[in-house]
Amino acid sequence: PRDVDDDLIALMAAAQGRICRHLHLPLQSGSTKVLREMARPYKAEQFKALVDRLYAAMPMLSLSTDVIVGFPGETEEDYQATEEMARACRFSKMHIFRYSKREGTPAARRADQVAPEVKADRAKRLEAVEAELRAADFARRAGTRELALVESDGVATTESYHAVAAPAGAREGDM
Repeated sequence: PRDVDDDLIALMAAAQGRICRHLHLPLQSGSTKVLREMARPYKAEQFKALVDRLYAAMPMLSLSTDVIVGFPGETEEDYQATEEMARACRFSKMHIFRYSKREGTPAARRADQVAPEVKADRAKRLEAVEAELRAADFARRAGTRELALVESDGVATTESYHAVAAPAGAREGDM
């Protein structure tokens, strides 16, 4: 998120599709407290303000993200903030990870590790949110046209990160 500025937003908005209308913005957490503890250089409110500016400039923008559930000290309230942020940002794709200790990191030494079953539950719940958001994003695009890259026999990936049937005779690498 810190690399997306108003100049980039304006450029993408004016490009009329010559620049893919998709951005991957790693949220990590919707809780400012957890973001601070992860040493992320942004707050949840700043992230949401950026997303609002992006959608204002490009209503059909597709956003994907990375989220970590179960970071040490993450409470249910912190998790709920992440779920609310995901809904507010209308992510078309989320890569959801359960926090895992990495030796030598400050987080690995913390005593307030989240129990594995809690991390699994939160990941499962967020995956359900992701499925709901993904279906809504796909439905929102019904009747529109997007570039799609043919990636395998009969399947293409749209610029909004959805798999669609490739036209008959299309080859891998075709747009």
